[in-house]
Amino acid sequence: WQNSLKLAYVFARFRDYKYAASLLEPFIKDKSVDEQLLFSYITICAQMPDKIKSRGFAGAMKLANEKNSKRFCNLFGEPFLSFQLLDNPFVKEEYVKANCGK
Repeated sequence: WQNSLKLAYVFARFRDYKYAASLLEPFIKDKSVDEQLLFSYITICAQMPDKIKSRGFAGAMKLANEKNSKRFCNLFGEPFLSFQLLDNPFVKEEYVKANCGK
């Protein structure tokens, strides 16, 4: 997973988000996924509108909330991720569960 993460950073730097996300996806399904890999996957996927609406993305957001809810809440807003991610009802549900609005 460490080599995949390093390689994903390289592809993300060159804005090939689709391939970068595909490198990390096999590891996201595991509940014991590394936190850095998980949050990297989320930020890479947030660059692709088709991924934002997917159940896989919502599952990654749920896992991120379970692993580190403070870091999860800090993802939203400037300069990180847009609140438009909350258009996905599953992501919105996790945002409400994490009590990020307070």
